[in-house]
Amino acid sequence: MTWPAVASVLPQSPPMVLLDEIVAHDADSTTCRVRIGFGVPFADDAGDVPSYVALEYMAQTAAAHSGLVSRARGEPIRVGYLLGSRRIELHVDHFRAGQELSVVAVQVWSDGVLGSFACEVRDAAGGGALVECVLNAMSPADPESARAGDGA
Repeated sequence: MTWPAVASVLPQSPPMVLLDEIVAHDADSTTCRVRIGFGVPFADDAGDVPSYVALEYMAQTAAAHSGLVSRARGEPIRVGYLLGSRRIELHVDHFRAGQELSVVAVQVWSDGVLGSFACEVRDAAGGGALVECVLNAMSPADPESARAGDGA
């Protein structure tokens, strides 16, 4: 199956869209691909990317999942806010230039506003998880209501 361009289901705009493509999606999960190399955001002079950037890869994959679900329902793409994680495991220090990553976000639960995603990053060529976490996020129907009281 051909999936839409990842930027079309995310609230971010390039250059902050860090994912390259959607490679799989179903009702519970979405998998995206990221290619590491020179010129990608957060790459060092050798083209490597610190592994903590995977948190944003996973958050964007969770957002892509939500965007694909919203799109299928005929609803607009909503802004999401990463609330945090109770568990993050970085099994590597960095991703290597030339490496392709597979980023998976599985929706654990959602009430339509708050949600939780079990996520992992693997080398697309195979092997164990490089980064794992459970992300908690909020995506209010009215983003301005979420800002009420923050002084903005």
